[in-house]
Amino acid sequence: MRTLLIATIAIGFAVSDEPCRAQPPDRTLGPFNLPLSVDGREQKRILTQVREFLWQAFRDKVRAKVTLTTHSYEGEPSTFTYSTETDSSGLWRVHVDITRLLSDRRRPPRSYRTTSSFDAYRLRRLTILSGAKAAMELSESDTKADYYLELLGRDGETLAEL
Repeated sequence: MRTLLIATIAIGFAVSDEPCRAQPPDRTLGPFNLPLSVDGREQKRILTQVREFLWQAFRDKVRAKVTLTTHSYEGEPSTFTYSTETDSSGLWRVHVDITRLLSDRRRPPRSYRTTSSFDAYRLRRLTILSGAKAAMELSESDTKADYYLELLGRDGETLAEL
């Protein structure tokens, strides 16, 4: 019976669509916690570090992982885990797992957890043009540290900004 169980597990892994997440990332950063009480300069420093880490890992095609927890005005945490990896067809992506702990404020109050995920296949570094509500994409060689990171899907749709 032990042999049958091992064979079943091996077959299950062989037909899996997803990459094996058991392999550890080459680079990790964090975890970071950003409650609302964090000073604006410290928040900017951490977010800049997270953006640059993700950008470099994706550009260099290196497996990497960073975890960031933010908090709503009500204090509810949302944890974002960004992983640079290949999908089942070998394309590089940023896989994002999001876990939120939300509160149902009816009586009696209770908490519940929600999870979601998405895959971004392209990243764009954007800088805000001074005095305008427009953004400009930075080139690969631009070393400007102050930028936003736009995560795009397979079809070029904006999935999130960081």
